[in-house]
Amino acid sequence: MSLTAPADPTVDHVLLVSFNIGISRLTAYTSKVKSDTLVYSGLSVDPQRKNWTYNFGASPLAGHHEIQLDGVGSKGKTIKAKYTWFDQAMATKQKGVIPDSLSRIDKNLLGLPAPNLNNVGEELFPKGFGQGSSYFSDLTPLIVGVPKGPKGASSVRLKKYGNVIKSFIDAKTGTQHLSGPTCLDKLISGDSIKSQLSDLSPLKKNDRVFAEMLALKLNIAASATHKFPIGLGELTYSDPSDSAGPFNNLLVSDIAKDGDTLMACLSLAAIHPSPSLGELLSVLVKLNTAFAETSNFKDTVSFIAKTVLQGVRPLGDVPYLHATPGIVPVTFVSQGSQYPDLPLAYALYQNYPNPFNPVTTIAFDLPEPAIVTLRIYDVLGREVTTLADHELMDEGFQETSFDAAGFASGVYFYRLVAEGMRQGDADNAVSAGHRFIDVKKMLLVK
Repeated sequence: MSLTAPADPTVDHVLLVSFNIGISRLTAYTSKVKSDTLVYSGLSVDPQRKNWTYNFGASPLAGHHEIQLDGVGSKGKTIKAKYTWFDQAMATKQKGVIPDSLSRIDKNLLGLPAPNLNNVGEELFPKGFGQGSSYFSDLTPLIVGVPKGPKGASSVRLKKYGNVIKSFIDAKTGTQHLSGPTCLDKLISGDSIKSQLSDLSPLKKNDRVFAEMLALKLNIAASATHKFPIGLGELTYSDPSDSAGPFNNLLVSDIAKDGDTLMACLSLAAIHPSPSLGELLSVLVKLNTAFAETSNFKDTVSFIAKTVLQGVRPLGDVPYLHATPGIVPVTFVSQGSQYPDLPLAYALYQNYPNPFNPVTTIAFDLPEPAIVTLRIYDVLGREVTTLADHELMDEGFQETSFDAAGFASGVYFYRLVAEGMRQGDADNAVSAGHRFIDVKKMLLVK
């Protein structure tokens, strides 16, 4: 899209562009030629990435100067935008809705999402992009902590990648794990973790050491499955800046195992004195950032059969990680995409269990990629929560959970709206497919 600065130079100091959805990336150019990027003194973006404010300081844009904005939205929706120009004091303003006499939209197409780290994570679990086999399964589950007793206290077992995402961030509030470190003994509510959890939202227990432990296990798995360069788990950690560090001279995979013990509120018998959770957190952060790409995504070597990412830096550039002589990296090679049978039609299934208290699962079939909205209503038809809001989902069997812990007993309804998307031939554009709507009833009993 392009915008033209107002003729009045007093309101050309600050430009606010507001979008209807979050924008994952946005580049501003000095003209439609796009040979030079726009120069500004400051840029601020709100947490939802919907409002982008460009501050040009004491040197405003010249009147009638045209700028070009190229970006990508974060949801499967066409983009709508409006703009506001301000003076330096943010008092006088001139605003409009794009397009108008001072702005236009050159291209606004829905496109299929590019591969990213989410694709890597999905393929580590069953049903991940048609992989013939997966690293995590019922026989080799992803567990953080050490299960205690018959109910698996002080541990989290994540069976699906959806549980991983829920455990990293609360989608509605954007809350992430920033507190701690503490072990897996109590939730924020004060309740003890007496049985194994299926996920650990930062709203239930906010603890950075848990998130870092989960990230390290995913990184080791991605390396073992050749999605990242192989051998991460078999590298030796030895930090020259902390020669007395309790985790020095251990394999990365062994640090992950010791971390599970500490997360379960247990001491390490092999290390005296037993490391603190603070020491564990410090090492986990170093391990998880050793090969991190600042843009959060480098590039794919392969994507059609399975996602494979190239390395971002040589091992010699990381002073605290070293190749381990005589150790052969653990590898797990999946069979690649098997293109399993896809559903022939849309379907919304009865939730299970039903009646339920307080969590139930809602499942549905998508015969094609679709933009999905799933909402919950009470018996009076009032919307009480949204489980999916115009989310682009792949074709196949999908399921999500509904936690009604904060709701009263009674009858509720769930309504699915799926708008199919079909890929076109040009510009990776997609066109509308079928529209599917269905409603089912469920019973919450407390």
